[in-house]
Amino acid sequence: RSQKAPPAVEPASHAYQWVPVHVRQGGEAADLAAGKTIRGLQQHSYGTYVNTLTLALRKETFAGATSHILRLDAAHFEPRGVKPWCYLLDASSPIVTIKGVVVRVGPGRPREEHPEPMVIARLPAGLRPSQPLRFAALSRQATEIGTLSQRLLALTVHPSGWITAEAGPKGREEVEVGSSIDLSAIRFCTGRGIPLVDDVRLHVCNVAGTRVVCLQGDLNERCFDVHGRKPLALLPESCRPAEETHFIVSGQCGGFHLLTARPFSSFTAGSGGDICWKDGKWNRDVLSLNGIIFEVSIDSLRHPNPLESRETGESQVIAVLDFQKYLVRRFGSIENAWRTEFDPEGQGAVTFTGFGFGCKAAGYVGNPSRLWASFDQDLDGYIPMERLSFDWDGLLAKIRSEKRERGVPTDTIITASLPRAYPAALSGQSLRLAPAHLDDATMRPPSIL
Repeated sequence: RSQKAPPAVEPASHAYQWVPVHVRQGGEAADLAAGKTIRGLQQHSYGTYVNTLTLALRKETFAGATSHILRLDAAHFEPRGVKPWCYLLDASSPIVTIKGVVVRVGPGRPREEHPEPMVIARLPAGLRPSQPLRFAALSRQATEIGTLSQRLLALTVHPSGWITAEAGPKGREEVEVGSSIDLSAIRFCTGRGIPLVDDVRLHVCNVAGTRVVCLQGDLNERCFDVHGRKPLALLPESCRPAEETHFIVSGQCGGFHLLTARPFSSFTAGSGGDICWKDGKWNRDVLSLNGIIFEVSIDSLRHPNPLESRETGESQVIAVLDFQKYLVRRFGSIENAWRTEFDPEGQGAVTFTGFGFGCKAAGYVGNPSRLWASFDQDLDGYIPMERLSFDWDGLLAKIRSEKRERGVPTDTIITASLPRAYPAALSGQSLRLAPAHLDDATMRPPSIL
């Protein structure tokens, strides 16, 4: 008589194989037209291995971190191995991470059409988000033949600290007894961040000698083309990913989506990278970009953190003046360029992604990141039209006049912080000397991810 195989041993981390939902439209014809073979389409059909659903940080990263034991709902979940811990990493923008795996125990709940989300645990005070955050997580369960089956489920972290799990579309399925959930899928920042696109905010964290980028928030509802060719968001030069990295995020309709963080942009010079939609169950959904976290490249460390204070130097003012002249030549005025390319919906201000898309639509081939650093002096993540039409000629004349009055060499850098009331406060603006300094990254920082 046959016997059941012993349960499989669960590894510390695991990669998830994303099976394609949509087949690339015209994939074979596009490959042949580009002089390629059908191999690219065949590789697409094999799926994509995603290893970012679990997060294993180096122990050096936890130096100085505030740690707490995660309090579980003992009636339905117990730890696998060591108890789960939550950490508040000591970074320029504090990061909350969870380390540990929990297992569903106890009797199953009665099947209902719309069961309530199952409570897993509760975060301690001080380590809770300001708004609900939804994450895609990996669940695994041993089968009767000794293998491990995988599935995706959605975890939601509430401002009250409760962590809930939903399985299946709109949570209509039960989290199966015996299945394990890796809670390291939960990672978020408690700082304010800066707006990147829609309700998604960009968090830049300097930690353990390197820089980590974290995205969190929701996109507005939108339609996605099969293998979408338009990025969802652009990343500044200071946030360029070290390599192309795949992420799985949760939608609002019970589905999941495959995204890719890519270094450099395929169409915008000066952009550090982009976030591109690759595949998903639904082609119309609201995406939660929570859990996207990656380490930046070495070259990105040469650029300032976009969350730190900035000041505008003479070379930056000249670049802005060239940009203004280009818009006037192309559209007749800066106001026309703003209405047609940068803010066609009339929202009054644009984020970094909207500004990058506007530069692309306007045909500008310069460096949008450099322009953004000059425009967004108040570090709120938005640029109004008044900033583009600001009297930058007057600012340049004031910088050069200050140099002549102080008798400093022409190559000395003088920086100025722009006031929020642009034309009126220019005459009372103070300038100060700043020595030229280049911070060369000659050594690779320690990897923490």
